[in-house]
Amino acid sequence: MTARRSPLLKGFKTMLRPKGAPEGAAKYKRTSMWIGHGRRLTKAAGISTITLRCHADTWNVILELMRSFQDWSAPQAIPCPPGAMVEAQLSGPKVAALLFGMRSRFVAFNGFNRAVARRVYIAVAEVVDLVDSASAGSASPAVFLNDIADGSVDGTSAEPD
Repeated sequence: MTARRSPLLKGFKTMLRPKGAPEGAAKYKRTSMWIGHGRRLTKAAGISTITLRCHADTWNVILELMRSFQDWSAPQAIPCPPGAMVEAQLSGPKVAALLFGMRSRFVAFNGFNRAVARRVYIAVAEVVDLVDSASAGSASPAVFLNDIADGSVDGTSAEPD
């Protein structure tokens, strides 16, 4: 028995494929962040803690996006310098829930909420992907959501739109 591919999924992949890329092209950048999502959730669940540092407004948007998820309880964010930055300690299960929630919001929403969900997912996923189970006992990894930390003023990122 062969599994049928969902026409909705095929349409979604076609919609995300860069113009001019052939049908069935090898991994293209726009969908590569979803590859291995299940393994990433499992890996995230095993992390003891991750420190998430972002602007207070970004933290409030994350809390709003995650509000409807019953497995999510918001950790306390502690103000830290400079400016209006906050820091929150997330346990592994909270990191997994955050990744799941941000991916769900990315697929379900458009515009502002979709952009925030995508940016948070990418930042957290990059750190989770770098975690090595062999280095247990080392300092907890940190996620920094601050794209202009290098002093640039244009706020551009290497990640394509």
